Amino acid sequence: MKVSSPFSYFVPTEITANLQYRAKLHRRVLEDSSFKEVLWDACAADPIFYINAFGYTYDTRREPFTKLPFILYPYQKEGLLEILKAIQSPSYDLLIEKSRDTGASWLCCLAFEWMWHFSPRLGAPSFLMGSRDATYVDNAENPKSLFWKIDYFHAHLPSWLMPVGFNRDEHRRKMHLTNPANGAVIDGETTTKNFARGDRRKAIFLDEHAVNDDGYLIDPATLDATDCRLYNSTAAGSGNSFYDKRHNSGIKVLRFHWSDHP
Repeated sequence: MKVSSPFSYFVPTEITANLQYRAKLHRRVLEDSSFKEVLWDACAADPIFYINAFGYTYDTRREPFTKLPFILYPYQKEGLLEILKAIQSPSYDLLIEKSRDTGASWLCCLAFEWMWHFSPRLGAPSFLMGSRDATYVDNAENPKSLFWKIDYFHAHLPSWLMPVGFNRDEHRRKMHLTNPANGAVIDGETTTKNFARGDRRKAIFLDEHAVNDDGYLIDPATLDATDCRLYNSTAAGSGNSFYDKRHNSGIKVLRFHWSDHP
């Protein structure tokens, strides 16, 4: 899939105007059902349009109004495209050094989701996500968990924008998500020393890698499993695999710094 953003400029980023734009799209779909195909094609061509026009996110700090339209900040738009470029052929490892609350984990999840959602059947991707504890990988009651983010995103999409034939009871199981329309898969595992060993994936997402006690063992275990490893973490001092990757490996680095967040 080509990574570009040809349609995102249509979507307002001011929250009131954004919500009005979304309402306008929904009214148009109600008036002309064939417009769904136009929007589907736009979402398939442009991940930023997809998220900014249809996505919702969750913020516990906004009680009681925790559901918010997902409107990417400029640094998040650039970051999402960089993550997707790392996944595309030729793939490469990417280290994401982030401040807290900059949305990096969300962006990694949504990069996987966009490719899972819109890839053609021929060459549909298989992804793997991992974190240090199963609770942070897949827990329906924990917004910090990776699958929770994808589930929340799906729960607030229009039904016509979900893959044809998708049935949550059938295609969303513990640590597993299948797209019945193209065969794409997202799986999850706890990042133990045997994480991804003997596996083969389009890309692997390693969340909060700096605090993983098995980080040095995971590196060789994942080396033959994929050409793209997304090492995502807030820095946690030296003496860990994430620190050494950041400073001693020559890996490409993407930074999400708090000063970039409005």
